[in-house]
Amino acid sequence: MINLKEGTRLPTIEDYASVIMPSSVRQDHTPISNIGLVAGAPDDWMAVRVDYENRGERWSLLPGPEFSPRLYRGQNRRYDRTVASLFRLKNENEWLVASTRLVEFGWYVVQHPGFHAISEEEIGGLKGRVDWRVQGQHYGFPTEFLDTTRKKDVAEFFARCRPTGADPTEAWESVPPRDFDAVLYTIDIKRLIDESNNEAKIVPIGPSPFLRPYRQAAVGLRLNGKDFAQLPAVHEEPLKFSSQRARQLLTQFDYGHKLFPEDGMSEIAQRVLTGDDAPVTAVRATRRLIGRPYLLQEMCRRIELTGCRITDREPVIDDALIDRMEREWRVLAPEYFGRIKARGMCDSFRPQEDPDP
Repeated sequence: MINLKEGTRLPTIEDYASVIMPSSVRQDHTPISNIGLVAGAPDDWMAVRVDYENRGERWSLLPGPEFSPRLYRGQNRRYDRTVASLFRLKNENEWLVASTRLVEFGWYVVQHPGFHAISEEEIGGLKGRVDWRVQGQHYGFPTEFLDTTRKKDVAEFFARCRPTGADPTEAWESVPPRDFDAVLYTIDIKRLIDESNNEAKIVPIGPSPFLRPYRQAAVGLRLNGKDFAQLPAVHEEPLKFSSQRARQLLTQFDYGHKLFPEDGMSEIAQRVLTGDDAPVTAVRATRRLIGRPYLLQEMCRRIELTGCRITDREPVIDDALIDRMEREWRVLAPEYFGRIKARGMCDSFRPQEDPDP
């Protein structure tokens, strides 16, 4: 357990924004904040207090050192509009299938030992939270979120390289000149928090308990249907083609294998994404979550129009896969919790009176 002094509270996201360096500071990792607080190691994460959709406060994590002012996103192609993957689907029926598959994946997320460990870990009187929807985004499920990273070289890898097949765990290659239209986006965290006006929202997930988003230093960004490139906090930089730089990045990340390790959750994601059926229990749960006025029968009919069968199977994980995920988490857990830095914020300050002369 990470303990704070009694009576202290974790900072909010707004508190976090008030102490990070402005984006005009060129270094991503500064040794000191703009109010004199000293940051930790470059890979530290800061615990913040978050109210998850009025369901109670939990702690979650934002990039560290606490005062790093930027996030990044790399794309190997520039689009007229950059929106979250859920808004790129063709029609309502595909949207229902995608939402149902994401819910099924969420059931597997909550069975992961890392999910339980973080949910029970107490910092500043609050339990932790793992957002299963953001995790799904980083495993290929369409969601309302957009992938970003706190590491510029990871973003540049995604801009200069591409997978050789449908499965991202396979080897990646450099984007050839004829297809190269790469762009690197830089997100000013402070400005995004201060000026977003609900156009976008950082969803602090910190180092994920799952290996893929952990390696990618992933941070979720909820866009609410907005065009990411048009946000005031986002700066767009076209990249010039460089085969040498692409080779450097491919070597650095072992042709993508370091960023897309074949962990237990990637195996589960592949099963769900490539399957031709959906459990009726997942359809029922999705119907409660999406806020659409569908009867269950109508929702099943729409899903089946896409070629996806509705079945009675239960979403379960076999014992061998559970054992595999437990082994993976035992290796990752010390590193995960060792990087969390909890800083208390004072609610009020009462200066001492000067002593009588």
